[in-house]
Amino acid sequence: MHNGDLNNKVDVSALPCSQACENNKQPILEVLQIELQDSHHVLEIGSGTGQHSVHFAPHLSHLKWQTSDVISNHRHIMAWHQAYPTPNLYAPLAFD
Repeated sequence: MHNGDLNNKVDVSALPCSQACENNKQPILEVLQIELQDSHHVLEIGSGTGQHSVHFAPHLSHLKWQTSDVISNHRHIMAWHQAYPTPNLYAPLAFD
């Protein structure tokens, strides 16, 4: 099943959304593509809604992208991951 098929099963409009994440995801990605080119694993601390992780992970496919946040945010992160799956994106770790 490809990404488009799964998106039909997830109500993307119901996902929590941070406008700041939407506004800054591309400029941040451009920096990460340079700074992380020789890295293999990233621990994203404070993944919030999960929006950045689903944008960055497919563009940085050489990395294992590990999300983390307080447990109360895990359901939001996992919802974004379900809507936009990618093989190098990992479920959040509890981080308080």
